[in-house]
Amino acid sequence: MPGTRCMLAMLAGWAGQGAPLELTESTIAKHIGRSVRQVYRYLQDAAREGYLRYYRTKNRMGMITGIKVWLTFDLIRSVKPKSTAKNPEIRRKQGRTHRAEINKTNIYNSKKDRELDQKLERLRLLIDH
Repeated sequence: MPGTRCMLAMLAGWAGQGAPLELTESTIAKHIGRSVRQVYRYLQDAAREGYLRYYRTKNRMGMITGIKVWLTFDLIRSVKPKSTAKNPEIRRKQGRTHRAEINKTNIYNSKKDRELDQKLERLRLLIDH
């Protein structure tokens, strides 16, 4: 499901280097803008596909306090092969775009404006005194 993909991306960002996450389904729901029931379906879908495994955490009285999630980073953060000289067909897009076809206007006047230079010099003298 597309929502499962969004949830997995968010959880992968939270997990950082691969530590298990201790959170609640309502926390996930709040951050992705879905209901708790929908998050439950996303968790089941991701677990069925092998992207994560989770179990419910309970307190001493047996009340459910949240979930603990382990992500399978090998599946989530797949590494794409790098483009090499041996394998040129991997690189399909050009590295940079061509220069735009626009009228070139120089916003800085290369000619000296004597009147402007005189006014700037007078202003500098007033500030120095």
